[in-house]
Order: sequence, then structure tokens, then C-alpha cells
Amino acid sequence: YSNSTYIMDNDTDSVTIIDNAKPKIIKSVQVGESPNNIDIDPRSRMLFVTSDDDILHPMVVVNLNQTSNTIKVGNKSPSGVAVDPSTHLIYVANFDSDNITVLNGSGTNIYKFQDISLNNQTVSAFKSLVNKSLIEGQPATKKSNSFKPSGLIVNPNTHMIYVANFNDNSISVIDGSNNRFKIISNILVGSNPTKVALDINNNTLYVVNQGS
Repeated sequence: YSNSTYIMDNDTDSVTIIDNAKPKIIKSVQVGESPNNIDIDPRSRMLFVTSDDDILHPMVVVNLNQTSNTIKVGNKSPSGVAVDPSTHLIYVANFDSDNITVLNGSGTNIYKFQDISLNNQTVSAFKSLVNKSLIEGQPATKKSNSFKPSGLIVNPNTHMIYVANFNDNSISVIDGSNNRFKIISNILVGSNPTKVALDINNNTLYVVNQGS
């Protein structure tokens, strides 16, 4: 469905599709238990939903009669999903696994590509944001070695992945170009970051800090 809005409903374990031109509800599709995050690949027309039942549900947007596949990701608690439409790679943040699962969605079958561990980092220094937290005025301090990745987003132009680490007060920057998947930097932000948004034109990242 083109020019549509997709809304997750935790009470009914479904995604509602709204036609923006009308506007009206087109249909609702059952997904996993308590859907928590959603993203779409506009080129392959696939919709991806993470759920609290530890399952990622990809769906073909042009035919949403049923989910096209079900993929187990992480050990438990997938908490965020982001798609790079240029490479058709899907990134899933696993809150309780401290890692990012990479899925390849370039073909008809979606399969696991690899996991990126946030604990086995080669980055020795934690950086601070040039533009400090707008609320606190200063970045929070690094908390622990348990990252608890929550939200994440991908820049389709640079293939950089930005991961909000809830328990670490940081953003992990992962270089996804040429399938490197190397963590090149960690940025200290506010307390308990949960979501990230990216202005691709200005290459500016915005972070929601729950604890700030």
C-alpha cells in the first residue's frame, strides 16, 4: 500500500494500515505478541515488526493477508528494528542480549546474516556530543558494561547504524558499509536513551533520553 501509515496496537497484537489519501483504515494485520517497533523497506515493500515474544515478523506490504515469514532474533527481547533500503539489510536491537542481529532481506527469503556484539568493542574511548544534551546541558556518565540496546536507526547514504544503549547512556556508532559492521565510536548522551531519529540531509542525530 502506497501513501499509507502503519500503526502498532499492543492490545490487539496487530498493525493497522491507514490510507492517508482518504483517510481511512484499510485493514489490520495480526503480528507477534505486543508489537513494540516497526520499520519498512520502501524498495522491497516489506514491513518489519519486533514483538515482545522475541520474534521479528516481516510482512509483504503489497499483500498483507498474512506474515510472509517469522524469524527468531537474539536471545530475547528484540526492542528496535531499522532497515537500510539501499542494502536491504535489517538491523534488530536485542535488549537483553546486548547485541544487534543483522538480517539479509535482499531476496525472497530473509535470513540471519550475523550478530554484532556491543560488549566486544574495539573502541577504547567514549566521546561526548559536541552539542550537549538540550535538557541537562551536559552528557550523562557511562554507567556499566551492560548496554541494553533499545532504539536504532540507519543512514542509507553512509550506511552508519546508530544504536541507543539504554543502560549505558550512550549511542554506539556502527560502520555498516561493505558489511564491515565495526563499532567505530561511542557517544555519551543523556540518561537512559531509548529512541533515535536522523536528519539525513544534515546528518544530524536526535536522541530521546528517558532518564533526563
